[in-house]
Amino acid sequence: MKIGLILENSQAAKNPIVYEELKRAADAHGHEVINFGMYSADDKRRLTNAA
Repeated sequence: MKIGLILENSQAAKNPIVYEELKRAADAHGHEVINFGMYSADDKRRLTNAA
């Protein structure tokens, strides 16, 4: 199974923690995690617009 991780801009700082824990749990069951989330609060590829 492929699992997509998507975090919005306000949660960008948590992305590495959430990704590593999700990947650890998914790997134990043979699943793949794809990280679509924000990598940092300053990431230019934002999922939401700050108005």
